[in-house]
Amino acid sequence: MILADETPRELLPIIVGGICTRFVVQEYWYAGVQCESVAVLFLQLDHSLWHRFFIDAGVPFWSTVTEPDTWDTTPDDEYHYPQREVAAELGLLGLSVQNLEFADGSPICNLRLSFSGSITLILCNENDHSTLIIETDTEW
Repeated sequence: MILADETPRELLPIIVGGICTRFVVQEYWYAGVQCESVAVLFLQLDHSLWHRFFIDAGVPFWSTVTEPDTWDTTPDDEYHYPQREVAAELGLLGLSVQNLEFADGSPICNLRLSFSGSITLILCNENDHSTLIIETDTEW
């Protein structure tokens, strides 16, 4: 599902209020070099659905999937897509999603996921390159 065709208000009841049980970041590597530390985000909520988010060419995409996409690759392959479970590392386990926002404008597009506990994750895509920004009121 392309988010550009959906209003954030339509997505809010699906995600807001859900409790984070897992959060996976998929990286993108080419020829042994990490091109993106975060290419796709996978968020699993307590209702067991996974939510898959990514931004491509400034357009945000969202879909529900039964599990994160897996690629049968190794670090020796030309293209490699490793995944990292980061929910515990980021302090998201057991937190509820408070808000979901999208801000798109060339050349920057942002997807913001706000959690209880004053943690906000921002998938920022600038010139077709994504990064994950973490905002928090607490010190790490």
